[in-house]
Amino acid sequence: SLNVLVVLHMPLITLQGSLASMLICSVTTPGPNRRARLGSWPWQVSLHLSSHFCGGSLVNDQWVLTAAHCVGGLAGIPSLVTVYLGRQSQEGSNPNEVVRKVVQITSHPNYSFPNNDIALLKMSEPVNFTSYISPVCLGASSSSFYSGDPSWVTGWGNIGFNDPLPSPGNLLEVEADIVGNGQCSCDYSELGDLINDNMICAGFREGGKGPCFGDSGGPLVTKQGDRWIQAGIVSFTVDCAKSYFPSGYARVSQYESWINSVINTNQPGFITFTSNRTNSDLNVSCTTSNLTTHPPTTTTEAQRECLDLIDFVIKQKNLPLLGLPPYCGGGDAKMYQFCDNRTNKNVCLQKSPFCSLS
Repeated sequence: SLNVLVVLHMPLITLQGSLASMLICSVTTPGPNRRARLGSWPWQVSLHLSSHFCGGSLVNDQWVLTAAHCVGGLAGIPSLVTVYLGRQSQEGSNPNEVVRKVVQITSHPNYSFPNNDIALLKMSEPVNFTSYISPVCLGASSSSFYSGDPSWVTGWGNIGFNDPLPSPGNLLEVEADIVGNGQCSCDYSELGDLINDNMICAGFREGGKGPCFGDSGGPLVTKQGDRWIQAGIVSFTVDCAKSYFPSGYARVSQYESWINSVINTNQPGFITFTSNRTNSDLNVSCTTSNLTTHPPTTTTEAQRECLDLIDFVIKQKNLPLLGLPPYCGGGDAKMYQFCDNRTNKNVCLQKSPFCSLS
């Protein structure tokens, strides 16, 4: 089981944004178990087309924050997306639930997966705040998050790569400590210069805890005083929390100006999160000792893994999966692939003709 997040010796909170939003956002307490206690995460929303496909977070009474890759291609048909607020489970009764249609989808103008993976959804009408529906505070642009800062990620995604969320589909929570961008860049060095300042990473070296298919767009939050602050938006992962590969999130604090340019009335509450830890990233260098190595793989095995992964991502299409050589991974409307010379790229392309190799 997981321990309740406790953060001590917090500095003075700096508030920005709408006074109403600042006064109401993010005052709640998590439950101690992986299954989220009712009302623990009142900003969490479930996005549906015909069924749940992504998460999101309520940021004021009419706007939801999510990942751009969740809503790519839907900007012209926003009414296809339904927002469920106050939902606890994907099956059965949800007496505290409110439902809204989406009337506007605004993705970041410079979105190109996995960079700037952020979008805002405007709901058809405002919602009233309750014990089960209330907005999250957002990390302000002056925030600093350092390695080891405890955080939590929530969602209705798979509990493992091939393990769907079991019935009745309850909202789950898991702790995932912040990983500095320097260390995260080292961890992802096999994929080139993937990690940048628009991203934040979180996870554990041993892996096994983090987001999976269906969690995309959901919030990564950390606590300061009695306020929960959204630090990230679920964006990508390797094999659903693979060891030595922290999951990647859009860094919310990078987008304060953009968010306020889209939401020009009743703006979200932004809070400056200041870590009380030392910045261990200052001492990180990408040496052989902190790079992940993989055992040799035959061409046949590589092809099988590549095809299996593409098959799975095509079926799910909920969370971009970054593949490690010699594997392929996918996300968004394109199947972004990372295959080395041991993989038959033609086979991958035949299986997924819309993919682009890098």
